[in-house]
Amino acid sequence: MPSSKVCGKPVSITTPIIKLSDGRQLAYKEQGVPKDEAIYKAIVVHGFDSSKDIYLPLSKEFVEKKGLYIVTIDRPGYGESDPNPKRTIKSDTFDVQELADHLDLGSKFYVVGVSLGNYITWGFLKYLPHRHPMIFNTKDVETIHKMALVPNPNEYKIRQQGEEESLYRDLKIGFGKWEFDPMELKSPFKGKVGSVHLWQGYEDKLVPYQLQRFLANKLPWINYHEMGNISGGGHRKRSSKSIDDPESEIISPRIRLNDGRILAYRESGVSKKDANFKIIVVHGFNSNKDMSFLAPQEVMEGLKIYMVLYDRAGYGESDPNPKKSLKSEALDIEQLADQLELGPKFYVIGVSLGSYPTWSCLQYIPHRLQGVALMASVVNYRWPSLPKSVIKDDFRKGLVKLALCVLKSVPGLLYWWMTQKLFPPSNMMEKNPVFFSERDVELLKRTPGFELLSENKLEKRSVFDNLRQDFLVGFSKWDFDPLKLNNPFLKDEGSVHLFVGYEDKVVPIELQRYVMGQLPWIKSHEIPQGGHLIVYDSEVCESVLRALLLDEEPAYIPLPGTPKSLLS
Repeated sequence: MPSSKVCGKPVSITTPIIKLSDGRQLAYKEQGVPKDEAIYKAIVVHGFDSSKDIYLPLSKEFVEKKGLYIVTIDRPGYGESDPNPKRTIKSDTFDVQELADHLDLGSKFYVVGVSLGNYITWGFLKYLPHRHPMIFNTKDVETIHKMALVPNPNEYKIRQQGEEESLYRDLKIGFGKWEFDPMELKSPFKGKVGSVHLWQGYEDKLVPYQLQRFLANKLPWINYHEMGNISGGGHRKRSSKSIDDPESEIISPRIRLNDGRILAYRESGVSKKDANFKIIVVHGFNSNKDMSFLAPQEVMEGLKIYMVLYDRAGYGESDPNPKKSLKSEALDIEQLADQLELGPKFYVIGVSLGSYPTWSCLQYIPHRLQGVALMASVVNYRWPSLPKSVIKDDFRKGLVKLALCVLKSVPGLLYWWMTQKLFPPSNMMEKNPVFFSERDVELLKRTPGFELLSENKLEKRSVFDNLRQDFLVGFSKWDFDPLKLNNPFLKDEGSVHLFVGYEDKVVPIELQRYVMGQLPWIKSHEIPQGGHLIVYDSEVCESVLRALLLDEEPAYIPLPGTPKSLLS
């Protein structure tokens, strides 16, 4: 009987085996760094008509950097492993556990299941959840393409136990009646101790994606990743909200939050590993992660900026949050930063109504902030510290009060008005000089696809309900007063900036100046001729980045009437 080898040391025996408790032999193969130097220890379970010699396209540099020790096995009846006449899902699962114990992998290890080898990973979730495996279904579609091009030097060994034992018994176990129902399984992980992942090819001809989506909906604690056309722009992932919609396009990566919701995002700028600065951008009302933050590419690359734009709860491909609040929005940002490993501190830029999650970051997670910028920030007329003398003549206060009343009392009536075709409200609002300055209108002409309130989108009641909720959270009574916030950067290790348009028709400059007068630690920048849509101005976006990251003062000429306190 061949003796086991020590990974990383050349020996004459290439196929080590162990003897299981029932006397059978189980063959395996080791790869990666030596076991005693490993950070991660994983067992890979091959699929149908395969073996321990399954191709794993991992570069030596990647394996060494991550400290990976990998064990591949011959499942019973395959390759050099003995058949098991009494083979079941449970027996195969315990075979893997015996191997892990024999190799001293510890109380917890990782399991990677490929294709039909997944029934063993399901077996771990049923019978051995305390071993805390992290489970994947398939590698990237690109991996499959590469595998097809690489010959298996030991292919003749796969069925050497006989097709009856390897292929037939495998099909019988995998597709016969199981002794448990995977769709009734509970998550084995409490808190953040581990996770379960299911990877599915969108064009998989063996297992249709519709079937996997149904499974993912039944088990919301599983992180579902749907892979699209690699050559078409990288892998794609589908949010749980769009799983039920066959017409929805799979375009964005996403994370799963602690409460099970999906949060979709997109990345811009340089790669995360090369970045000097990491920024999260918070979009405004009726917008999403595909908003245009028009910073010049040469600035992004020159300063080495990594930027994340995400769909706030209920927008785009992110799941709605029935319990949406000021605090929940801030905590969504913190979880996004943590799951993307942005580090202990990061930058936040809030745009328009996206300022209320940004103010919430200053209230609830100030210790995580490296710096903050507010662009065309909205002001809530119900902030306790706003004196009546400042807002009594502002007609916008009455409009907001009326909107809140209608949204709370008769939302159905407003929904009808917003979606009726006779007098489309979007036609009355878009490019209306009451809401948009001349500069705003110019910027809109250069911004294709901009829609303020499209009746076509609003025909979906879910879209209207999300906008209603966002408006209510942003303009109802807050649980803190922004004008009473303290400076989170007492040692000048960071800064907070407010960029406002002098001709903003949505939030008047006088109101912004009062706010800044109450918060002298915020650096205010007034933009001549700027309206509410300053985020669509590339010069302004560049100024925001340089002020936030480098503390450079924008080269704007102050207009007459600018308080001296705002010029220092």
